[in-house]
Amino acid sequence: MGEQARQEPEPPGSRERRRTLRTAGRRGRGRRRGRIAGAPSAPARDNPLARRPPDEPRRNPGPLRRLARAVIHYNVRTALRFALRCVCGVRVVGEERVPLRGGLVVAANHLSFADPVILQAYVPRYLTYLMTDKFYYAPVLHGFVSFWGVLVVKRGGLNKDALRAAGDVLAAGGAVGIFPEGGISRDGLVHDAQPGIALLAQRARVPILPVGIAGTERLLRADTFRLRRARLGLYIGELIHPAAQGREELARQVTAALRLCAEQARAL
Repeated sequence: MGEQARQEPEPPGSRERRRTLRTAGRRGRGRRRGRIAGAPSAPARDNPLARRPPDEPRRNPGPLRRLARAVIHYNVRTALRFALRCVCGVRVVGEERVPLRGGLVVAANHLSFADPVILQAYVPRYLTYLMTDKFYYAPVLHGFVSFWGVLVVKRGGLNKDALRAAGDVLAAGGAVGIFPEGGISRDGLVHDAQPGIALLAQRARVPILPVGIAGTERLLRADTFRLRRARLGLYIGELIHPAAQGREELARQVTAALRLCAEQARAL
């Protein structure tokens, strides 16, 4: 009996191993099944449930937000058309060329801060615009544009995050509005389109719709927010389907189409 009750000495280190296992077991309680206790957690950017930074725009709004945007878009579009008729004359040609479904990149020349408003009023699609961070975070604009669904582009051209976010919109069948010159034209001419628009359209495999705008530089000058009466023209061109040509060639094709559309818009 005395020999059976006698305990053999523990091997060295066994007590420390038991203590480590008990600690790991306590840490693993209440966690998701299948996760190894003590393993490092996944990076926040790879976790779809991770909380986004407060100043980062939403990429995929929920159904209620999309419904609210659709209702507001319809009412805003109607109100904008009525207001523009009262303030100035507007002539639009080619509205029937706009595809009503499917991913679409709407490219326009840029003369004034009023250009996005004119496009949203007369292009029959909900447009998600690409906007530089300089204007997105401006206190006067931030609240409205963040709700409207603007994608932020860092100054210097399209970046990886902006391309990915715009690609998500296009893959879901949405339309993205972009001013491929990269800024407002101070001389009224259509400058060369940046190759980022070609990269975006080719990656998403969606057509580009060129739109020429005329008269907005008189309606709302680039250096002031004072509205003036002006005659506006909007000419919607033919779709450009990105083929096997290189990005530089496609960007040149977009530039040529925008110059032609802008000339037609000035003639309206």
